[in-house]
Amino acid sequence: MELAVTAAKEIFVMVLIAFAGFIIYKKGVINEKGSKVLTSLLLTVVNPMMIIDAYQVDIDSRLMNNFLISAGLAVVSHLIGILISFAAVRKGKPDYEVERLSVVYSNCGFIGIPLINGVFGPEGVLYLTAYLTVFNICLWTHGVLQIVAGSDIRSMLKNLISPAIVCCIIGIIMFIFKIKFPEPVAKAVEDIGSMNSPLAMIIAGSTIAAADLKSALSHLRAYYIVILRHIVVPVVCVLIFIPLGFEEIVSVTAVIEAACPIAASGTMFAINYNKNALYASEMFAISTILSVITLPMIILFAEYMITVF
Repeated sequence: MELAVTAAKEIFVMVLIAFAGFIIYKKGVINEKGSKVLTSLLLTVVNPMMIIDAYQVDIDSRLMNNFLISAGLAVVSHLIGILISFAAVRKGKPDYEVERLSVVYSNCGFIGIPLINGVFGPEGVLYLTAYLTVFNICLWTHGVLQIVAGSDIRSMLKNLISPAIVCCIIGIIMFIFKIKFPEPVAKAVEDIGSMNSPLAMIIAGSTIAAADLKSALSHLRAYYIVILRHIVVPVVCVLIFIPLGFEEIVSVTAVIEAACPIAASGTMFAINYNKNALYASEMFAISTILSVITLPMIILFAEYMITVF
């Protein structure tokens, strides 16, 4: 029960920051062009710095073993999402690229980092970085190919060479060989990376402000996508992960990440690649609001399954 309550509190914080972005846009402090510039800054600078910073930790054999297990669970989680998205969202439907992306990718960084840190502390965050690494690799490979479907191969390959992928590789190398930045550099990287969550939420909130929120909440198709992301994907993950008998901190961390609402990256990708950003923001808004209920429910389900097994 305590874990579920903590999740609800952290989601509420995220909603408040997104609301700040909503107000900022409505007051004219930022416009659509400014939102796109901030999105580019987040995806090419802030997010990569957060990834590298996550690997600046000390490691032992047990942590390394659990880290690798976490990475494996993350791979399975994303494969589950991809399979469900292909089965449930038919190719050729309007905005199917954005819908499939929303089914597969959760807000695992923006919600996951403060949530996991609050519940499990630094060790949980370490396992979260394994999930985030898989998330970023999948997002910048499968995600890009999905969102730019129909482009020529050369354009797709160019999009795959992203700062996030490069920083994942650098981070893993530094992690394995225990390479640490000098203190001033480490502090700079940490400070830049720490802007990730609030900046992403402000961008998402400003994008929601550009949409008709009343229309968004009455968009029935969006609820279908949200159910797939909030219920179907995480429930399948719980049924697979918990019976495997890994340490609770590893399994529950993976479940929480899989149960997070639709990724803000979906809205940012839609803006960046000229897809239906308003629809993406509608799904994001509905998903974020409903996650206050669904995420704690999934966590309670996982906790119940742990007692069963």
